[in-house]
Amino acid sequence: MRKFTAILAILAAFSSLNAFDIHVNYDYDTNGFFDLSKKAVIDQVVSDVESRLSYSATDVIPGGTNTWTWRFEDPSSSGADISIFNPLYTGGSFNLYVGAKSQGSSTLGFGGNVGLSGSGNSAFISNILDKNSATQYDPYAGFLSMNSDTSWYVNAAFDAGAASGLYDLYSVFAHELLHAMGFGLTGAQIWNNNQTNGVYSSANVSSKSLNANNDHWASGTESEYWDGSAWATQEAAMDPNISTGTRKYITELDYAVFSDYGFDVSSPVPEPSTYASLAGLLALFSVASKRRSIR
Repeated sequence: MRKFTAILAILAAFSSLNAFDIHVNYDYDTNGFFDLSKKAVIDQVVSDVESRLSYSATDVIPGGTNTWTWRFEDPSSSGADISIFNPLYTGGSFNLYVGAKSQGSSTLGFGGNVGLSGSGNSAFISNILDKNSATQYDPYAGFLSMNSDTSWYVNAAFDAGAASGLYDLYSVFAHELLHAMGFGLTGAQIWNNNQTNGVYSSANVSSKSLNANNDHWASGTESEYWDGSAWATQEAAMDPNISTGTRKYITELDYAVFSDYGFDVSSPVPEPSTYASLAGLLALFSVASKRRSIR
């Protein structure tokens, strides 16, 4: 029992290095949109994004006169807002509040950042408001609302493709998740700094045209993505359009913006040396365990 515990502890420590944890909160899914099958799709999207991103930030622990509040649009009710008083924030995490409501025939969903306010001593205020000094952005939390009137294709398998006549839940949720994390939002100062006259340009993105609202790539922008075994090309996840019967994955161009935002973006292709090191580590533990069992 001890040898398995030791191996699992090593694996846990290895996998948690520089982690980015997305916590999906269904408390405000008051219309019951996210059933088990839809939650499985969301779990897959979250897992895919977490596997590529890591982020370092300071914990925020309110108390006494140090208080803060998150505010965001109710994802399940039109014209209503939600306030969360004194949430605990763990550095390197992102809290996502989800729901669904009727949004008309031209919108599949929307996502955005929470607004925040705070009061307290200078150290506390500096911690929550000064943000990342390089990017002027910290991804504390966001909200996401799906269109409850849309006919959705619900399949959690990464390579499931899509179904004719249906919009793909995986694709749209992934798109709105990146908006909730700050893609295209004017509240993310680094986005404003990097786009001029309808063109986004940065150390990680080489002059890509934006749509008319400057919050997506221009329609038809293409990039590469890793399909699990090889590189493939598709329309970027963060262009403004998607058709029925289409699954779109987050591409390298989409992820590059989050490098600008201060995230570490890992390669989707496994590094042989990484697995060799881990295998060697497990082998050492296996040998040590065997030696103990012999005694």
